[in-house]
Amino acid sequence: SRQNNQGVCGYYFGSEFANHSDQSLKPIASGHTRWLDLEKFSYHGHDSRDIRRALKKGKEAGLEVSEINHFDKSRQFESLKYLEKHWLSSRKGPRIRFLLASLEKNSPAERWFTVSTPGSPDASAMISVTEYKKGCYYLDHMIQAPYGHRFALDNVLAKVIVLLHAEGAQRLDFGFCAFQNISPKNYFERILKLGGQLDLFYNSKGIVQFKRKFARNIEPAYLLIEPNESVARQMAAIASATYGASS
Repeated sequence: SRQNNQGVCGYYFGSEFANHSDQSLKPIASGHTRWLDLEKFSYHGHDSRDIRRALKKGKEAGLEVSEINHFDKSRQFESLKYLEKHWLSSRKGPRIRFLLASLEKNSPAERWFTVSTPGSPDASAMISVTEYKKGCYYLDHMIQAPYGHRFALDNVLAKVIVLLHAEGAQRLDFGFCAFQNISPKNYFERILKLGGQLDLFYNSKGIVQFKRKFARNIEPAYLLIEPNESVARQMAAIASATYGASS
């Protein structure tokens, strides 16, 4: 948000940026991000048990994972948009706009992966990953048919983790987990924590549980607000950016 051509609040930032970028801005804990260290990834041990399980269940069910090359995106776009629409219709509660960006076919840097069941041409689930710097990817568009195979999404994600590790990738970011793992130090943070517990602002518990299975590393995430500006206006601006209609 901006006032008199000056930035007054923002959403969401990691610890280093939030605490050192501009001392005039106040950080407000708003959740956390999760990521997987692919350089230290191993199939063995407790931390990889859900990856091994997803691979095993996928093999038993005959699930087929494919990467869609950029030139085939247009051909499969409509069926994947239908999957996305069907999935969104099954989501309950408020939606955080920037966590549910719509699928776009004109995205050459974004790699699409789908999984299908034997005998079915349609995808049961899909994910996408984008390299934001060399060897580092962020995960996006985790979509699953509401009545698809139980382990479809787990399986395609596990296969992509294995693939990125084999390609020499360093890190996979799983994104923002809104209003979870907050240790409140002020009334703003107490409100966000309570909202997360009661699913008032966003129903994130299911996605947090899913991400926790694959990504053990956690980093706190923050809102930034300008203490000398109107708190009410900034909260209204943040709410608009969070829940407002897409442009």
